[in-house]
Amino acid sequence: MRVWTNTTFRALDLLGAPAAAEERETPVVGAILAAAVAARLPLVLSRYDPGTRPLPIDATLQAADDTSIAIGRPLYRPGQRSLAPGERLQVRFQLDGGTYVGFTTVIARFEPGEGQIGYRLAVPETLVFDDRRRAERVAIAFQSPPPVEVLNAPTHRPIAQGSLVDLAIGGARVRTTTNAVLRAGDRVVLRAKLHDQMRIHTLGIVVHAGPSRDGQTDIGVRFTTEVPELDRYLREIVAQRSARSAAAPTE
Repeated sequence: MRVWTNTTFRALDLLGAPAAAEERETPVVGAILAAAVAARLPLVLSRYDPGTRPLPIDATLQAADDTSIAIGRPLYRPGQRSLAPGERLQVRFQLDGGTYVGFTTVIARFEPGEGQIGYRLAVPETLVFDDRRRAERVAIAFQSPPPVEVLNAPTHRPIAQGSLVDLAIGGARVRTTTNAVLRAGDRVVLRAKLHDQMRIHTLGIVVHAGPSRDGQTDIGVRFTTEVPELDRYLREIVAQRSARSAAAPTE
């Protein structure tokens, strides 16, 4: 799933149109990590201490599966303590011309070979992609895209069920396997649950309906009513990213 917004909030109203179907997809977390493992990418770890600017810890990504990430021996700065099970960390690495940022937890220390030390970290629930070439773009890859329902607006009759893959202040894109007959201009109701405190239940107009690359159907919807708390939800995501960027040391 991708959330489109603007780091200065000056152009949020311009980002209401759902992303075009031909735009590059945001891969899921597992696919991103697989590419990072194949490239043996260096990682930058930071202890998650709000209000502080912790020193970075350098490591190399060795392996990843559905439940954990394996890293090599961390490189500590003077005065830094070793990683400990249960610690919450921010993880950053560069891939595809930008920086991926997520949060993880130390699972355990292990010895992959004689005289070697490594750590297993939890797979991040999300990875935020910060594309420096496009300052207005923030992409969020979820382990599991939130489920969504598309209903007929006048009757509330179910039309399609699928996953929410794009979200903006004024619109969204849904991917579904349902062979729904929808045309631009059709009025619909969109329902989705992003988390326990953030739900979408709003009227919209279909602006696009057509096949996606994987043979499913993409439905682009422009919201015609305000989504309560959505603006704050997006602002919080950007504020969190800005705070992490400000706390990160200059390399």
